[in-house]
Amino acid sequence: MRAMLAAVAAGMIGSCASGKTLEGGIAVGEVTGIQIFPDSVDLGPSASVNFTVIAELSGGATKPVGVTWQADGGSINQDGRFTAGIDPGVVHVIGQYAPGVADTSVVVVTSVPPVTLVSIRISPSNAALVVGQTQQFTVVATLSNGATQPNPSVTWSATGGPINSSGLYTAGATVGTFQVIARTANGVADTSDVTIALPVLASLTVTPAGASVVTGRTLQYTATGRLSNGATVTNPAVIWAATGGTITTGGLFTAGPTLGGFQVSAVVPGQVGDTVSGTVVAPPPPGQSGNLFSWSFEDGTFGGMTDGGGAPPLHYTIVSTGGFDGSRYAEANLAGSSSDGEANMYWDGDVAQKDLWLVVAIKVTTPPSTGLATQKMVIFRERGFNRQLGEMNQIGSFYIWSWLDGGENIDITGAGRIASTVGQWNIWKFHLNQAGSRPVLTIGLNGKDNIFTSTKPGAKLADPAIIDFGGTLNGGSGSSKFGFDYIQIGTVDPGWP
Repeated sequence: MRAMLAAVAAGMIGSCASGKTLEGGIAVGEVTGIQIFPDSVDLGPSASVNFTVIAELSGGATKPVGVTWQADGGSINQDGRFTAGIDPGVVHVIGQYAPGVADTSVVVVTSVPPVTLVSIRISPSNAALVVGQTQQFTVVATLSNGATQPNPSVTWSATGGPINSSGLYTAGATVGTFQVIARTANGVADTSDVTIALPVLASLTVTPAGASVVTGRTLQYTATGRLSNGATVTNPAVIWAATGGTITTGGLFTAGPTLGGFQVSAVVPGQVGDTVSGTVVAPPPPGQSGNLFSWSFEDGTFGGMTDGGGAPPLHYTIVSTGGFDGSRYAEANLAGSSSDGEANMYWDGDVAQKDLWLVVAIKVTTPPSTGLATQKMVIFRERGFNRQLGEMNQIGSFYIWSWLDGGENIDITGAGRIASTVGQWNIWKFHLNQAGSRPVLTIGLNGKDNIFTSTKPGAKLADPAIIDFGGTLNGGSGSSKFGFDYIQIGTVDPGWP
């Protein structure tokens, strides 16, 4: 190339412009030759490079100049940007400044070896699991060109538990250290260690919370543990303790003689524990003035209640533990059905009353999934007529009081005015006063009087004498379970238990 520049320079002697001082026959500042940079380069298929040109001037100076470009392979634009073709070989790139003033660079287009998978890495590289717990493993591959590829195609295998084709591993029942292996089709592999341990108790929950127990009566408490693998265990080996009464090693609490709050706690030493509160209450006063009926099912019977036709209560059983004011209460179970299912327990006062009070403990253990007018309790019914003055729907979830014969439904759910708790005993007080021209209904809940009052629209009705402690599951889905305890009916306010 340097020889070419010399030849070009020799050819230009004597061709300088007039008016310039000559040095050996060449004008000072005249371009005597050019040089392309880089003068040679190796490129991969379709790779690019920028070429530049420096002119050599008479007198020894240099300067960058523009040239006309051409190449016998690949492509080059007039800014000197060359792009190689896809075939390997030698390409000449030529830059011409003027006739007889040019230079050439050599481009060697090389063949590029194919990109291959060099190694893989499992993530996580180590895992600590408990029996039954799962762990998702993933793989990232490193390629021969230095790039990485997530989730390459691998075959999974494992010891100590199964692993599926997506890398989801499930810890088996054997404690120890095991391996998870990922392997590609060409034998590239990686291994992760898995340590499997027995599950431990992560949390403990004591139920019921917020219960009320009559002095001297009992209530069964239960401790439910949640293990570190997500499973649950009922009544693990806990130590029970209680204030306001005594509690057995099996969690049976007996209320003491002092009224007020108490606490029950269960502890697994060195691991977890839980504490709930409750209230010791006085028993209902027997034979108080105006009392028409009082029952708590403590003798294991329904005390003269029927299904409305003289037979024993329909779909009710006596449960021996867990009642509001003692060990027994009446519980109903309604299976989910496309047709109506009913549980009925009637009180027939025989004599009509213009002023009637009802206090009752209600616990909804399992509300139905869906269904209209579910777990319906008819509070007041006219004697001699199959006509209801009111009913409360979906006990323990939301409440709608309906004056059915008046053609008006009164929603008492608005603004959270009435809200009891599913799974706990809730004390309701109802007062129906028909002394005036229109019946007035007043409702209280859990020690709060008169949280809702409504006057019945329409004309005055015949005096009611029947109360239906029942439930109706009208279609819908899912079964329901609910119970009644501590029932008092009278002509004066019986107070709160």
